[in-house]
Amino acid sequence: MKLLIPVEEHVYEFLTSSEMHGPPPLELRRDSLIGLFVIMLASKGPTELSHFYQGRICPTEISCPKLLECLTEFPLRAEFLKEDNLMYVGNALSMLFEHSAQFYTLGYMRRNGSERGGLAEFYREFRMQDDPIKQEALRAKSKRFRARNRLRAT
Repeated sequence: MKLLIPVEEHVYEFLTSSEMHGPPPLELRRDSLIGLFVIMLASKGPTELSHFYQGRICPTEISCPKLLECLTEFPLRAEFLKEDNLMYVGNALSMLFEHSAQFYTLGYMRRNGSERGGLAEFYREFRMQDDPIKQEALRAKSKRFRARNRLRAT
């Protein structure tokens, strides 16, 4: 089944880079991470995950979305493949991007000591368009993540 998942442009670039899944259409299997997102969020109707993620994956409108074309190798119930449910998947993929950027940056910082350099290298590694505003937003999220984990460790 063909799906068009709305995602932000940088998430699209990340997922379609040669280091991740390659050019679209992405072929999704049931046991792949994105395949599990589709099964969990798009094919089962409303979920209670919004309580767990505090609304981060709720279907919110993405300004200027890019449609990620995916082909599934598994059957899906067509009545649950609504635009709102596909927005859940797009928001979950955005969270995947953020976590990947944070952990890549943390590894780079351990080795080289530079957070900004880590973000620049992340964008270069995945052949994404350099966006200083987006990098600063990711840097702020990374700092909050590290601060939150320092508090938990004490």
